[in-house]
Amino acid sequence: MNWRLRPPEQRRATMSKNDGSGGKDYEIGYKKPPKHSRWVPGQSGFKGHKKRPPETQAQIVARVRDELVTVNGKTMTKFELAVASVLNQTIRSGKPRDLKLLFELLDKHGGIPQGDLAAQKAADSDYVMQKIGQIVERTLNIDPKDVALIDDLNAEEVSLVMSCNSCGPELRRRWADPEYTEVRKRHGATGLHRQILNGETKRKLRSYRPGKLRSEK
Repeated sequence: MNWRLRPPEQRRATMSKNDGSGGKDYEIGYKKPPKHSRWVPGQSGFKGHKKRPPETQAQIVARVRDELVTVNGKTMTKFELAVASVLNQTIRSGKPRDLKLLFELLDKHGGIPQGDLAAQKAADSDYVMQKIGQIVERTLNIDPKDVALIDDLNAEEVSLVMSCNSCGPELRRRWADPEYTEVRKRHGATGLHRQILNGETKRKLRSYRPGKLRSEK
């Protein structure tokens, strides 16, 4: 008789002899396969399936680092939370150890990635060249008469400001101030003062008479 066609009692009796239990009764059913046919621990029932290798330290760090947490209603990774904690702790305590850790972190990860940095430099270079091209184009295409007109208008505006009873003396006082003198040595004069110091502007100012604008000539 086929084994599968035997009555359940006979099948259980036969299995109990082969299950390694020494002939003791062993109930076989749902989630209770015969002991002799069970998979050994770590063995998979799928052919060709390989046991998953244990995680490396780098994989464990990456997995834990990228896990999401919610703090005060804001979702972030554990790494972001750690960085924020270090920054806040450093700001609160100001301890040398915390500052050293913060500087090491910023030195290693605080800079712009090389790819982004290269792209930013290229964009800045293109922008500068575009602006230079626009300036050169305007300079080359401008009429010499317009250049002279603009210079005269600048001289008139400077003369109007300097002839003012309030503005002129105040500006001269500021330009004579020692602090301004030091700043001028390092960075140059301000826009209005630079125009007055310009030799061509000085010449036009000497020939200009307040109260008679170019538009009134």
